[in-house]
Amino acid sequence: MKRLIILALTAVLGLTGCASKNLPPKITDVNYYPQCYQTIGDLRDADRKAAQSAAVGAVVGAVGGAAIGYLTTGRPAGALIGALGGAAVGGTIGYAAQRQKDITDTRSRYASYVKDISSDIKQMDQLTLAAKAASSCYDQQFTSLAEQFKNKQISKEEYTLRYQEIRNGLTEAASLLGQVYTGAKEKEQQYQAALEDEAKKAGTAVPVATKPAAPAPVAAAPAPAVKQAAAAKPKTSTTSKKTNTASKTKTPAAPEQTAAENTIETETAKPTQNVIVADNSKTPDRNFIEGLDEGSLEAVSAGVVAHRNVAEEAQTQKVAIENRLLQMDAINSSMVSSS
Repeated sequence: MKRLIILALTAVLGLTGCASKNLPPKITDVNYYPQCYQTIGDLRDADRKAAQSAAVGAVVGAVGGAAIGYLTTGRPAGALIGALGGAAVGGTIGYAAQRQKDITDTRSRYASYVKDISSDIKQMDQLTLAAKAASSCYDQQFTSLAEQFKNKQISKEEYTLRYQEIRNGLTEAASLLGQVYTGAKEKEQQYQAALEDEAKKAGTAVPVATKPAAPAPVAAAPAPAVKQAAAAKPKTSTTSKKTNTASKTKTPAAPEQTAAENTIETETAKPTQNVIVADNSKTPDRNFIEGLDEGSLEAVSAGVVAHRNVAEEAQTQKVAIENRLLQMDAINSSMVSSS
């Protein structure tokens, strides 16, 4: 029996060895800009701990599954199958079907879907904001780096190493956002299928899912009136002679900049489009339940739409970072070739 349990653990560890799939591969060697990578690094630490906890749970399930499998069949194969079944319990049962089995009260079940969706949105926000913070930091560092290299304050070798770190960090941020979007679309299909299944079960049509309305813009306060000066403007003497000597003095022309310098100055000043760190907690997608009964299909439907919108936001941020990377590559090529 001991040998069978060891075999079972070996099998389940094969399943859990790749448990940490929430984040893209790490490609950034952090040497110069640890402050920019910190948010992504914190996510990796949290993901690693979560994967370890999941592995422990799977091992416990495997041991129980192996014992039951052996006692049921009396064969080693039964123990192994039992272990795999204990590790992957629920994986072969549909999301809605399992929820209907676990929660028989309809309203409570609907509310559980809403809770799951809200939890997903919160997690997406955490990942997206981490990627935004990192990309915004790297973008600022590139602007500074380009200026330093242009003014010959750092060597070409150091510039190249720093630029590669910035580029890899931004690539990781974009990959993270892409993974958020891909995972969210998979979950969205799960929630949409549950919504349709529940509507069919209730004998009603799927509630129309519309995008939550944005809050009305707050009217700007009128600008205060400018007070006129009490003192009258002194009159200019009519006897004074007018002279245009100062205006006619020609200012020496500034030295003409090269095309590469112009490109560096104009392009490095551009911030990454839409890459900002903001609190999303008050936006409509995060408050999709407001005004709705959380134990209703309407709330589930609104949650599905909110989930989709948050995923689309992550995708938009990903595209913005990728576009900025193209700009940076062009600037880098121009600077290196002219140095």
